[in-house]
Amino acid sequence: MDMLEIEFRFRDTAERVFDAWLDPKVVRTWLFATPKGEMIDVQIDPRKGGHYSITERRKGQDVLHTGTYLRLQRPDVLWFTLTVPSISPDTVTVSIEIEPSVDGGCVLMLGHDVKREDKDAMTKGWLATLQGLQKQLSR
Repeated sequence: MDMLEIEFRFRDTAERVFDAWLDPKVVRTWLFATPKGEMIDVQIDPRKGGHYSITERRKGQDVLHTGTYLRLQRPDVLWFTLTVPSISPDTVTVSIEIEPSVDGGCVLMLGHDVKREDKDAMTKGWLATLQGLQKQLSR
């Protein structure tokens, strides 16, 4: 296994970025959303031990992303498990750390274990996801 690590700069505050991961109305617009998919359901229980499920319909197939929150420390730490059963039975632990920057924005660091052969595709996917979040926060 390799470690996937991404650093992404946001113009928004750490609090606003952190909250965007846990608000179902905001999450449905960007997290695991694809350009041609239709978000079907978003359920979030934002507490340690709470669960989430995000389902998007892609080309007639429902794709579920699900997991459990392991650590929530607003506004700087969010850890959760992630499983996408239709793609892989594997579960990864995603760690997110957010640090304020001097310009009023913040830097988000995301990491998780990944199979070497999946690292490039997963990196591209997470970067697109974070760009989607930046776009959503700019509205």
